[in-house]
Amino acid sequence: MKTMKTTLLVTIFAFIASAVFASGNLKVNIEQSSPEEAIVEASNVEAKFFEVEIMDEYGDRFYSKKTDDKSFTYKRKYDLSTLEDGTYFMTVEHGDEKYLKEFTVHSGDIQVVNQRKVVDPHFKVEGDMVKLSYLNFPNDNMSIAVYDEGKLLHEEEIETQFTVHKALDLSELRPGNYKVVFASGFDIFEYDVALKQ
Repeated sequence: MKTMKTTLLVTIFAFIASAVFASGNLKVNIEQSSPEEAIVEASNVEAKFFEVEIMDEYGDRFYSKKTDDKSFTYKRKYDLSTLEDGTYFMTVEHGDEKYLKEFTVHSGDIQVVNQRKVVDPHFKVEGDMVKLSYLNFPNDNMSIAVYDEGKLLHEEEIETQFTVHKALDLSELRPGNYKVVFASGFDIFEYDVALKQ
């Protein structure tokens, strides 16, 4: 009987862990198919819309597209012959996951120089507690803060680690609307919290 209970508890824990951290499965690949073309392939285990954007280092957008249907995969050939030599950024978003690839174009040759994978954090409110779960794929420095109508009430750094579980106790605050701001590198995530009596 004890073995069955242990097995059941392990199974429940594994299910909860996989539900919270099922993210992080977005994969993106860029391959040069000819001197002026590149093939972008993306896949994930969930069917959601893909959003693709290409920008230069100055923020000028060269391409932006959201797929018409939810899908597990995305594949498209891009004509890059109109791009001048320089540095570009391709962002592929799929649900709460984002993949950023920095690439250079030089005399028609495409070279990926950097990549960054980000999964949106998961926020949950339980009474006066705000709980945060996050997978720190980019290995960024992180911080979390609480604001009341733009006024900073609390701020703290979070130790650099891959799996982040953080709880904020807001029981000392009066009823009202607050904003929790989580920063990971240059990515900023905001979450609105309404505290009741």
